[in-house]
Amino acid sequence: MIEMKEVLAMIYEQKRIITASDTDGTVRLGTYQAFGMLQDGMTACMGQLQCDNIPLRRDYGAFWVVYKTKLRFLRRPAWDERVVLRVYPIDNRRVRTHINMELLSSSGEMLVLGCQELVPLDLKTHKPRRLADFPYPAEGFPPAVCPPVFDAMRFDPAADEPVYRQRIYSQHIDMSHHVNNVAYVRLALNTFPHEMLMERDIEEAEVHYDSECREGQELLVSRQGGGDDWFCRLSREGETVCRARFHFAAEKQ
Repeated sequence: MIEMKEVLAMIYEQKRIITASDTDGTVRLGTYQAFGMLQDGMTACMGQLQCDNIPLRRDYGAFWVVYKTKLRFLRRPAWDERVVLRVYPIDNRRVRTHINMELLSSSGEMLVLGCQELVPLDLKTHKPRRLADFPYPAEGFPPAVCPPVFDAMRFDPAADEPVYRQRIYSQHIDMSHHVNNVAYVRLALNTFPHEMLMERDIEEAEVHYDSECREGQELLVSRQGGGDDWFCRLSREGETVCRARFHFAAEKQ
């Protein structure tokens, strides 16, 4: 029987304040900033489990790769609002795991829900490694608040409307020496004009990371769709590097 203290040990919790850098032009939590918050919470949670990328690289010759991320916005907290971030694993699927995020108000109101899919890869071969190779939990996970149900994101590349080209520079790169996951979200969001993002809130955002991109390479950033649902595709010489789906709320929250 799994004891409650073992479940709690998997949960990373942080009390924080929404700062100016967490907000967009609406002076509330921004979309790519929320992805960054999940990323920070995920790495801190993995550190709490002694399974973050530093010991994985040093002791096991492996590293985590994020394959998919989904966020659902119920209410965007405002600048200077106090919130509670909770991040924890919800499963062990042999070579992949899913991480949930909850962003709560100080009174316990659910603000943002998130789910992220991670796979450990071997440093040399870049092939998946088993979670059993590391000190990663195998059972007794906290219940999921955002199940790992992702969009297939099957859309026609021929229908893409190119918006701009982006050369990759040093400040797009992270500790893995390729483009940071959150940087892709920011690039995709650039396909929407500022006025549109001020008038309508993104209610749900999902990103699939298909391939690595490194400094000096150039990406074509395109979009398709309309109304409430838009798809973005970041490609390199025709190869899809990243896909994103954004669902806009009918009215501003």
